[in-house]
Amino acid sequence: MLGSRHDDAATLAIAQQIRERVDALLTLSSMGGTLTATGAEQDLYVSDEPLGCHYNRTLYVDLDNMLGGDTTVFRTYYRLEDAGGWLQTDYQACVGADGGLANGNVALAI
Repeated sequence: MLGSRHDDAATLAIAQQIRERVDALLTLSSMGGTLTATGAEQDLYVSDEPLGCHYNRTLYVDLDNMLGGDTTVFRTYYRLEDAGGWLQTDYQACVGADGGLANGNVALAI
C-alpha cells in the first residue's frame, strides 16, 4: 500500500544505502603523508571492502631519502572474498641509495 509506514521505512533504507555507497566512493580519492622506517610492516594504503565500486589506484612512494645499506620491502595484498584473509600478491625489495632504482628514478609506483 502506498504511503504506509512500511513504504516510508523501505524508501529510507534504500536512500541510506545509496548515501553509504556515495560516501565510500568519496573516501577512495587520495591520501598523502610520511612514514618513518621502523623495521616493522606498516600499512601505506588500505581499501577494505568499500561499500561502493572499487577503482584500482596507483600508490607512489618516494625513496629519495634511502641511503646505502637501507632496505625497504613492499608487499601488496588482496582479499578475494568478504571477511577472507589477505593474500600476498606482490613483493619487491628496494636496497641502497634511492632504493636501488635504475635510470635516476627515486620514486616507486605500486
